[in-house]
Amino acid sequence: MILNTVNLKVYIGSSNNLLRRKREHFLLLRRNAHKNTYLQNAFNKYEEKSFTFIILEKGISLDELLEREIYHIVEKDSINKNKGYNLCMPELNGGPLLSEDGKEKVRRARYIQLYGDIIEEDYSIWKQELDIKKN
Repeated sequence: MILNTVNLKVYIGSSNNLLRRKREHFLLLRRNAHKNTYLQNAFNKYEEKSFTFIILEKGISLDELLEREIYHIVEKDSINKNKGYNLCMPELNGGPLLSEDGKEKVRRARYIQLYGDIIEEDYSIWKQELDIKKN
């Protein structure tokens, strides 16, 4: 997690090599070349001294890595522009394939992001429409 210590907004990511990923993020941010322009703009505004890298979990298997990232994105509500810098869920950004349970977690988090609380009947209709668009 990258934490902005001024406004407490967070960016959640995952990696099987945390030190390398930290170096990559901060190198790109220093060069004004990070692909997440929302995070980049905040870095430019608040300066590097306002950002810290925090390891939330260690020892996660590669199979669980993406699901744990999704868990933390949802838990910290980091897709909410008032709370974080994540622009989307990993699967929606070309991430690795998820288990069916993981896909359902992503769908539910995306629905909540778009519409607020889940009303099961409305969610079922929305989910069916998504499946039709994919096919």
